[in-house]
Amino acid sequence: MNTRFFIFIFLLITFRAQSQPCTLKVNIVSSGTTICSGYSVTLTANASDGIGPYTYVWSTGETSPSISVNKEGTYTVSVSDKTPGCQPVTKSINILVSLTPRPPSAAGQTVCQGNVATLSATGPGGSYQWYDAPEGGNFLTSGNTYTTPPISSSTTFYVQTTVGGCTSPRTAVTVTVAAKPSVSGATVCVGSAATLSASGGDSYIWYDAPAGGNQVGTGPTFTIPALLKTTTFYVEGIVSGCLSGRLPVTARVGTPPKPPVATGTTICTGSVATLHAEVPSGIINWYDAPSGGTPLISSPDFTTPVLTATTTYYVQTTLGDCVSDRTPVAVTVNQIPAPPASQTVATCYGTSIILKASTAASANYQWFDAPEQGHLLATGLSYHTPALTRSMTYYVSSTNGNCSSSRSAVNVVVSPQPAAPSASGSVICFGNVTTLTATADPGAALAWYDAAAGGNLLAATASFTTPLLTSSKTYYVQATLAGCTSSRTAVPVTVLAPAEAPTASPATICAGERASLTASGAGDEYAWYDKASGGNLLSNAPTYVTPALQSSQTYYVQTSVNDCASLRTPVTVTVNPLPPAPTATGTSVCQGSPARLSANAPAGSSLSWYDAPSGGQLVATGPNFQIPALSSTATYYVQSTAGGCSSARVPVTANVNPADEIRFQYASGTFGTSGTDPKPTIRSSAGGVFTSAPSGLTFVDTATGEIDLSHTAPGRYTITITSNNPCGGTYSAVVTIGDHPDPHFSYNGPYCQDGINPLPFFSPGTSAGVFTASPSGLVFASVSSGEIDLSASKPGTYRVTNTIVIGNGAPPAIATAQVRIDERVRVSAGSGRTVPAGTPVSLTGSISGASGGEWKGGTGTFTDKTQLSTVYTPGAGERTAVLVLTSNEPGNACGAKSDRVTIHFQSPPAAPTASGQSVCLGNSAHLSATAPGGTYSWYDAPTGGTLLFTGGDYTTPPLTASTTYYVETKASGQTSARTKVAVMVNPIPEAPQVQGLSVCKGQQATLIASSPAGGKYRWYDAPAGGNLLSLKDTLVTTALNANTSYYVQVTTLGCASARTRADVQVNPLPSVTSVPQETICSGNALNYQMTADLPGTTFSWSRPAVEGISNPAVSGQTSANINETLIDTVSGPLDVTYLITPFAGNCPGPTFSYVVTVYPTPVLEGPAARTICNTTSTNYPITFNAQGTSFNWGRTAAAGILNAAVTGQAASTIRETLFNSTNAPVDVTYTFNYKTINCPGVPSQLIVTVNPTIKVTSDNKGVACSGSPQNYTIQANIPSATFSWRRAAVANISNPAVTDQTSSAINETLINTGKSPVNVTYIITPIAYGCQGDPFTYSVTVNPQPKTPVANSNSPVCLGSSILLRTALVQKASYLWTGPNGFTSTLQNPDINQVTAAAAGSYNLYVTVNGCTSAAGSTIVAVNQPPKADAGLDQLVCTTAPAVQLAGKVSGGTTTGIWKSSGTGTFLPANNDLNARYMPSAQDRKLSALTLTLSSTSKDDCVIDASDMTITFGLSPAADAGADRKVCSQDAAVPLEGKLLVAGGSHWSSSGNGTFSPSADQLDASYIPSAEDARRGSVILTLLATGADAVCYTPTDELQVTFIPPPSVNAGQIRYVLKDRIITLNPTVSDDNVQYLWSPNIAINDPKIKNPVITGQVDRTYTLQVTDSRGCVSQDKVFIKVSPELTVPNTFTPNSDGINDFWEIKGLVAYQDAVIDVFNRYGAKLYHSIGYAVPWDGTFNGQTLPPGTYYYVINTNVNNQVISGPVTILR
Repeated sequence: MNTRFFIFIFLLITFRAQSQPCTLKVNIVSSGTTICSGYSVTLTANASDGIGPYTYVWSTGETSPSISVNKEGTYTVSVSDKTPGCQPVTKSINILVSLTPRPPSAAGQTVCQGNVATLSATGPGGSYQWYDAPEGGNFLTSGNTYTTPPISSSTTFYVQTTVGGCTSPRTAVTVTVAAKPSVSGATVCVGSAATLSASGGDSYIWYDAPAGGNQVGTGPTFTIPALLKTTTFYVEGIVSGCLSGRLPVTARVGTPPKPPVATGTTICTGSVATLHAEVPSGIINWYDAPSGGTPLISSPDFTTPVLTATTTYYVQTTLGDCVSDRTPVAVTVNQIPAPPASQTVATCYGTSIILKASTAASANYQWFDAPEQGHLLATGLSYHTPALTRSMTYYVSSTNGNCSSSRSAVNVVVSPQPAAPSASGSVICFGNVTTLTATADPGAALAWYDAAAGGNLLAATASFTTPLLTSSKTYYVQATLAGCTSSRTAVPVTVLAPAEAPTASPATICAGERASLTASGAGDEYAWYDKASGGNLLSNAPTYVTPALQSSQTYYVQTSVNDCASLRTPVTVTVNPLPPAPTATGTSVCQGSPARLSANAPAGSSLSWYDAPSGGQLVATGPNFQIPALSSTATYYVQSTAGGCSSARVPVTANVNPADEIRFQYASGTFGTSGTDPKPTIRSSAGGVFTSAPSGLTFVDTATGEIDLSHTAPGRYTITITSNNPCGGTYSAVVTIGDHPDPHFSYNGPYCQDGINPLPFFSPGTSAGVFTASPSGLVFASVSSGEIDLSASKPGTYRVTNTIVIGNGAPPAIATAQVRIDERVRVSAGSGRTVPAGTPVSLTGSISGASGGEWKGGTGTFTDKTQLSTVYTPGAGERTAVLVLTSNEPGNACGAKSDRVTIHFQSPPAAPTASGQSVCLGNSAHLSATAPGGTYSWYDAPTGGTLLFTGGDYTTPPLTASTTYYVETKASGQTSARTKVAVMVNPIPEAPQVQGLSVCKGQQATLIASSPAGGKYRWYDAPAGGNLLSLKDTLVTTALNANTSYYVQVTTLGCASARTRADVQVNPLPSVTSVPQETICSGNALNYQMTADLPGTTFSWSRPAVEGISNPAVSGQTSANINETLIDTVSGPLDVTYLITPFAGNCPGPTFSYVVTVYPTPVLEGPAARTICNTTSTNYPITFNAQGTSFNWGRTAAAGILNAAVTGQAASTIRETLFNSTNAPVDVTYTFNYKTINCPGVPSQLIVTVNPTIKVTSDNKGVACSGSPQNYTIQANIPSATFSWRRAAVANISNPAVTDQTSSAINETLINTGKSPVNVTYIITPIAYGCQGDPFTYSVTVNPQPKTPVANSNSPVCLGSSILLRTALVQKASYLWTGPNGFTSTLQNPDINQVTAAAAGSYNLYVTVNGCTSAAGSTIVAVNQPPKADAGLDQLVCTTAPAVQLAGKVSGGTTTGIWKSSGTGTFLPANNDLNARYMPSAQDRKLSALTLTLSSTSKDDCVIDASDMTITFGLSPAADAGADRKVCSQDAAVPLEGKLLVAGGSHWSSSGNGTFSPSADQLDASYIPSAEDARRGSVILTLLATGADAVCYTPTDELQVTFIPPPSVNAGQIRYVLKDRIITLNPTVSDDNVQYLWSPNIAINDPKIKNPVITGQVDRTYTLQVTDSRGCVSQDKVFIKVSPELTVPNTFTPNSDGINDFWEIKGLVAYQDAVIDVFNRYGAKLYHSIGYAVPWDGTFNGQTLPPGTYYYVINTNVNNQVISGPVTILR
């Protein structure tokens, strides 16, 4: 119903829309009908009427109302309005192309100011227009002529023409006003002539007034006679027939220069004076007269000749041609005073003296250290000298103002100092005194002091005894002779610090033990005594071992350092008594029973129980020791302990009595109810008592076991005999009483030889008789029970026969059965042993009945654990190793067997502690052995040898050679290794060797002792006793003045040698007697001859480096004369000291100082050449290396230099101005003469190069194009000239100002931003030889750059068409086009045909006018690919659909296009929208199909491309349920992704019985499958579009969901692995394409693989999760059981004492499927269990089993592991 309503409304709207009239009108307006020289034309489409807004589509693809076109052709616009059902209105316009005409031709004119000009234009025709600007501006007139208004300044007009609708460029026409002349003034000095000039005109007239006045001259120049003041004149010129008017020209008169400023001076008679003048500017000339005369020098400085009287000189200034007044300068001359008198005085060595010049204190004096120059030491009447060590001469002069007299000598004679005395020091112990003795020159008096200077006088004698000294101290002794005192000699007394008392800890021992006492301290020697003072010396070692002590004792130890002993330290050894041994008795018990041992301890002591007579393990403490169940006799040991001391151990034995091995056997296992009563054979030492079970059997005698058949009821009985032995013993057998025997039986074999004896198995009603077997080899333990004695039987298969004879004539009942006995596995691990700790053990195992086996156990390693004979190396610290040899599985009834061997690694006692000793030759050594105790034995060899002594202390015989002894100890039967004890016998060292010396008087002697063995040295001042002087091998004596002997001994290893004497001979010292002081000029050689007071004296001399003396230091010189040439590099004199040491033999005398005062030889320091500019001064400073240098200089005349020669000048700076009249440099020579008072200098010269004046000679005007380099080369009169130039900023020139440019060419690119030429001025300064010339002006006219041309093209163009490049005509221009792909052209309007894509890009156009090239105009040309239209796929459309969505595409060089229909429908929003909607008309819907055409549109000239698509009217799908799906059957939901292709709702439905969540009406619902869906394997889901109508759409779509079950997985359930072994998991999974994940990720090599490897650590459950490609997940678990090692005990004691009451099998609880069976010796099963959760308590059917041996079989059901063996019950 609703669908029909909507269709009705749509048709109604369509009908009404088609009924409206179409009224749209369109016309095209163009900005021009012609395109001129490539410029564009604007086309505008004007729409009216209809229903707006309007939509525009041009044939170029553009959609705006206006477009710009640049190609010739027809342009079409399609305009649409909003009137429904109306087609677009189309209009077209044709556009032509033409060239721009060239500019008109027109000539400029020149007129006089105020006149008019008539201008004319010719060619190329057309309509002319005149303007006042090159562009825009004011329109002046039209026509080919134009008359200007009156012209007052040069003016430019512009004319253009229009031809064929295109207008030409404008032509500039300039009207020039005639110019005025240029004029130049002049500047002169007062009274000089001046010349004025004019230029630029045809004729000139000069006047003295601006109007009227007098005519004073004609022509381009006018010269004025002598001018006294500044005056202005006027010139009038005629230029191009025009009168200029009068122009002012000024002649200026300059101001005269100021006179120089100069000051006079005062000098001493016979001297010269140097005068100096100052002026602001100009040249200074000196004269000797107030006016006239010849200049003495042109310089600010002038030096007079030598003057003896006061004289006046004159100086003036010259500036240009102007001269100042002269300034007078006076020189005043003074007289020189007389010198003071000479003197000679005396003083002692090392003292100072006051010198006086005269008694007249009113005079002025100066003191010097040289007769000339030298150092000024003091001024005034007196001079206080420094402390003198040699004779000196000083000099003094008188002064009067600045004039001084000659110098007078003052001689000081210095007496020599006596030699210092000789004295030896001493080395003493703390708190001692010593006597010091000194010697000196004969006649000298000695004095002792406590300080190096001053201090207290201690003694005035040769010897001095010190007080008690507790610290080192130095004393001093001096000698006095002839009033002069020597220096003091230091005499040191070294006080050795007292040795600190050693420290030693007290000891506590038990009676009979030895104590080891150890002292420590700073000393190197120890002594042990038995008293606090005196007493017996016990030991000299740091450690002293006492003898065995029975009571406490105190010892004393001291140490010595350098023979100085410390106080003794007491060390107490406390001896505790041993307690008495305890009393104890043994006991006896039955096998398997515990034992209790008791002992009585002495009062106050405790008891300790051990398992060995010495050493061993502590097993209990206290009076009682409870032993667990014993299987054999054992002995233990008990000792008492009190106060840390233990008694001897007492043995206590627990005897074990075995149980009775009782047995019995009846003749048969079955007896009839009648017959002889059977009586068994009994095997027992004690007899026993028979019992039976169940009740019914009667014994004739319970002691014999005889059965009373007549009183016994038929049945099966178990008969047991219990031994009368106190320790018990039982045995059981089965006997059947009956008359109808059944002999059938069977054995549960096969059996192993070492298994439990098996009994046959009897079914109910069957019984035993008499058993036999064949073949032979099988042995029965009881023929009546059929029990097989496996150990006695041979391996093999046997047939066993059971025969029952009842009697009474009845035939015997016989039955047979087969049994197999397998060979036992015999394993022997060998016998246990005890070996030293750490010793490798060779194992020899044996196995029979199985092929090989393996060793295990211990913490060490086997060389090969699979070899029966191997070597076991114990682990670190391993004391006991239980090693198990286990056979391999034999593959029969016999399981693997093991045997174990116990290896005890017993550590022997530690080797004794004993220290070696060193003794001197012939002495005995006292050796002591300490820990670990035991009995010590001394030997002379490391093994074997002779027993020398038994005991801890051993005193050797006197030894003459080093000997090694060996000591061992024995404890607990173990003997330790022997300790090597070396006794080093040290020889008495040889007396040390020392050489006597010869030393010089006053020197110390260094004596060096040597000994081949080294050792400690001691020096003394006497052959025996005396003062200890030194503890070193070297003795440095004090300064010696007489022959002296010293004594030295050496101690090595505690042994002292005899003393060796060393004599020191003291030789006299020479003294230098040659002069101590001289002077010399720098650069002259010395000639100094050395002399001394002792004949044969040689010399060694040196000279340190002196700052200012260039000579490097010298040393080690041995010549007797000094011939060095010293160079003084500073300005004043320098003292150079030679240190001369005289030698008499090897004895150096006192070092003598020879002082040479080196006066500098004057040297001119300035450079030898200077260069100056013309008319300047050198300003050359005259300096010398030497102070006080006097000098004068002169200059010779030189060709080309205008200055006259000068001589005798003394100015310190040459400031003379020099004049070069040439164009080349000229050298001028100055000569210098100079000297000091002491040293003359060598005359030197200064060459001054005077450079010429430089001028610029290149053109002063030039022309340049705006934007182009100038290329102006600067030239000068000197070819090597350089230049500095600058340019100011100029209006209409965009370049900023530049300065400090240095290139010789001006290549600037100036930019003229105006429309007219601009003059730019450069200021150029020439430079040559470092001199600047006068600035030069260069003016350049910068023509403007042509306007950037407009480059036009017909872009875009189509591939293969032509590019048309166009531009407007520029008058007098040439053209250059450049572009892509190497394109160039000089045509104004070139064409490029058959273009390719490479022609696309930017094209540049340059125009050149008057040599100036414009900037580039450019145009971008696009070369488009041909278009390609794609209308899209054909469409199926419902007949009622109001619109069809289009999806057109246009590619290539354009992306625009236009739609056209074969029907009458319309396009929305426009027919140029590639994705427009087509609105079918009613006529369209009546058709079965229609065609839509998409045509390309573009601005280029490509051929239009068209594409068609077909619209067919019919039904469309309304829903899309999506693709079929395969999902996991575990998935709780299947997400859906339905789509509606129409508006409206949706609804899902299913072929199964699942549900949709959250709703079946939601497109993205999830389908929740039911269990039935999953079981069936698939469902069909249908999506319904509820809003679809059947007229246009198919409303439903289906998808199939297939359910895939998850993969099946079996992880393995339970797996067993041994501890720390590995297994590989092997799960079973139904799908190979899955992902694996094992958890937990512990002890697994990779949790993400199918078959990981597990390491057995602990029991653990692993979960395997597998996920298939659809996300289906399955899980399963596997339990990893770590099977522990089983330890099966062979005894237990179920006696309810809480100890060992159960058969605890370690590790068996983990084997939950293990089968445990226990049998008695007859094969009866007494215990059976699956798993071992509850250990066996030794009962059978609730009854306690008797003590005895039983047999077990344990089948672990893991890895075929079966364990069997005996277990004994002890009670």
